[in-house]
Amino acid sequence: MKSSKKALSFFLALVTLFQVFVSSAVASDSNIATYNFDNLLINISYTLEQDTVQEKIEICEGDALTTIKKIVSVDGTMKVFIDNELYEIHENVDYIAFLNAAEETLFIPQTYSVNSQYPCGFDATHDFVSQNQETIDLTRRDLYESVLVTMILSALEGPSGAIVGSVYTMAKYILNSGAQYLDITELKFYVHDSNPPLDMNCFHVHMRANNITTNNKKDVVKDYWEYYQYVL
Repeated sequence: MKSSKKALSFFLALVTLFQVFVSSAVASDSNIATYNFDNLLINISYTLEQDTVQEKIEICEGDALTTIKKIVSVDGTMKVFIDNELYEIHENVDYIAFLNAAEETLFIPQTYSVNSQYPCGFDATHDFVSQNQETIDLTRRDLYESVLVTMILSALEGPSGAIVGSVYTMAKYILNSGAQYLDITELKFYVHDSNPPLDMNCFHVHMRANNITTNNKKDVVKDYWEYYQYVL
């Protein structure tokens, strides 16, 4: 009788251990960060479920809460949901960048040479890989901070945690300046021996606020650059 009880206890322990293992293998949260700005509270978290990375962004302004989810598949397809409704689908997104963000290996350099060959602070040769460009029409609706930050973060094809501070700074400037359009360009470069012997991908994100002149030309009212990298 005692041996039966021991066998049953051992079996139940194995079942519990298996459930814990499966649960941790199916989904895990990491790199959860909270950003406090003047009028906004932004939470960004990453969930890795098998080969799919989910970036979840919660934007709180007063009692209003907006949730953005970016579901990134290993084939580079990214589905963007705003408050659980499908907003848009991107192709050829850098899946590894989101995976690195989830695994906390995406980084912005803390120290670098201000006299380097490239504005990101690295001297090693940058080989162009790809470019994503988006234009946001800022005249379509009444804007306030959470709406504008949501529009910008939804348009970006890279991990939001890397540049959320710059996005907020740009959004605040736009609201104060009354700019009509925002052009966003994301440039991806391959960098060999960035920190010898390491190779990396380097992202240069350019946000440019414009007004349209009477000659139908763009008058740039604000330029803003941000850079982030991950080691290959």
